[in-house]
Amino acid sequence: MIRRFLYHVLFAAILFLLKTGKCLAQSQLTSGSGVQSLAQTAKKFEIAPMAQPSWAKKAGMPLFKVAWVSDMHLRDEPSVKASKTAFNMIRDELKANLTLITGDNCDYYKDLPEKESKYPVGVKRHLWLKRFLEKELAKPYAIIPGDNWPWDFEKVFGPQKYSFDFGGFHFLMTATDAVAPQRDITSVFYDDTKEWIKNDLKLNADKPSFFVLHETLLPPSFPDAEWGAATLNENPCVIAALSGHLHLDLEFPQGTWTQFCAPSIGRSHRPAFKLLNIYVDQIIIESYELQKDTGKIIKADKWQRIEIPRKFQSVIKKRYKTGKPLAFENVRQMPIRPKVSDKALMSRCQEVENALSQFIIKFGLSKFGLTP
Repeated sequence: MIRRFLYHVLFAAILFLLKTGKCLAQSQLTSGSGVQSLAQTAKKFEIAPMAQPSWAKKAGMPLFKVAWVSDMHLRDEPSVKASKTAFNMIRDELKANLTLITGDNCDYYKDLPEKESKYPVGVKRHLWLKRFLEKELAKPYAIIPGDNWPWDFEKVFGPQKYSFDFGGFHFLMTATDAVAPQRDITSVFYDDTKEWIKNDLKLNADKPSFFVLHETLLPPSFPDAEWGAATLNENPCVIAALSGHLHLDLEFPQGTWTQFCAPSIGRSHRPAFKLLNIYVDQIIIESYELQKDTGKIIKADKWQRIEIPRKFQSVIKKRYKTGKPLAFENVRQMPIRPKVSDKALMSRCQEVENALSQFIIKFGLSKFGLTP
């Protein structure tokens, strides 16, 4: 639902402000033909194919590689096949040193052992997923739940909020704590989670850091998105936020960090995953897209970049002088607890609508060289 809502509010509003200087009526936004048209419009704002830029022609091998997969939506044989193809490529061809999986993972549990058939559905989903990952994807990987099928994640994978260092970089893996039934737009962090996130960033202020969450901070897709963006603004160690959720290939720079949004590998008009090539001074992001007609995955003509601030480059160099192999280090975890379904959060929908309106004014128009 949030994806359709964002298509409506963000991209349609920008398009019409650009062309006519006025907004669509609500009836136009919610019509069936309007939804289809606006979804097509939204796709035009994705990262476009390009000629390889000079900075992407960097000589030499990266320090290490991080694969990034989101929104697998494992529900049937075709979606399982798509993710298997991606995972096997990541493992065997790209040889990534770490894989990040950023939510909306699995609604599938076929052929479980008989003794597990009476488990709750959520547990069965995650047991099946864990076996699938261990068979098709090389370790290590780091996984978080999304807004779809998060229930019982912690019973199989452990804490939903945790952090670790890897190769001189810090990864803060997060998930919201509660949501109203069938209303992903209402997801929130509890106060102790907010405090844990702030403390984690302070404790690791000397390292280049990634904030990883299924939902996007930009565009704001849940009530605490503005809090999240403000928190990252206060912590210049964060160089990027990595999210899925929208099923589109997007990026939004914000101060010292950039919101990256990965396309879905399982449910998208252009299924794809990302590969982060880590260097001392920059991260070059490549895209690998699934060809629906052949079932093969090919490297797309897309490149994105994260520049590593100079103050962190010495930290990275120092890490590699130790000669230690790549591994999870400095692991921190919040206590394990399940996600909560809370009807009272329905009252917070309006907050997201207001935040999106502000996002359009502050970011959307300036992106296209206009002022409100």
